[in-house]
Amino acid sequence: MFKRILMVTGLLVLLTPFLYSSEKAELITGFEDDADSDSWSADDALEIVAENATEGKKSLKVDYVADEEKEKRCTIEGKKFESVFPSDWNGYKSFKVDIFNASDKEALLQVRIKSDEQSKKWTKAFKIPGKKSTTLDIPMSDLKTINLETMTYLGFAMGKNQYLTDMKPLSSDFVLYFDNMRLTK
Repeated sequence: MFKRILMVTGLLVLLTPFLYSSEKAELITGFEDDADSDSWSADDALEIVAENATEGKKSLKVDYVADEEKEKRCTIEGKKFESVFPSDWNGYKSFKVDIFNASDKEALLQVRIKSDEQSKKWTKAFKIPGKKSTTLDIPMSDLKTINLETMTYLGFAMGKNQYLTDMKPLSSDFVLYFDNMRLTK
C-alpha cells in the first residue's frame, strides 16, 4: 500500500508542471474572423484561410513573392495596431506567435517591433524551418530599445533590408501562416 501511495505521489509531482502552467496567455488574435485581416497590410497577398491553424480553425496566410531587390513585409501599425493590440506591453512576459512555413526551404523572417510613433524599433531575424510550425517567443526583456508603454507597430519581413545585414535577397517565393498571436504574463 505504501509503495502505491509513493508511486502516485511521484507521478503527481512529475505531472504538476504540465497540469498547472504558470504562464497565462492573452490571445490578441487567432484570425477566426475574415475581418481580422483588414488591420494588416502586405506587399503581396494575404488572406484568412482554414489551413495550418494552431488556435481555432483559421490562420493568416501571407505570400512573400521573390524579389532580389526589395524587402517584402506584412505589417500592422498606428490606429490599426491599437485596434488589435494593447499599446502598453508592460506587465507582460513575452509576445508569442505561431508560424507555419509551407515551403520546403527554411525561411529567414525578420520581426520588427516599434514604439513611440515608430522612432524606436527592435529588429531580429528568426529561422522558420520548412514544412513545420514554429512558435516565436520574444521576451519583453529583449525589447530594451523600445518603450513598452507606447507600442505602435509589428512587422514580419523577408528579403534584403536596411536593418539586418544577415537578411539575404528573397530569391524564391514563400507562404507563411500566422496564428495564435498572444501576450503572456
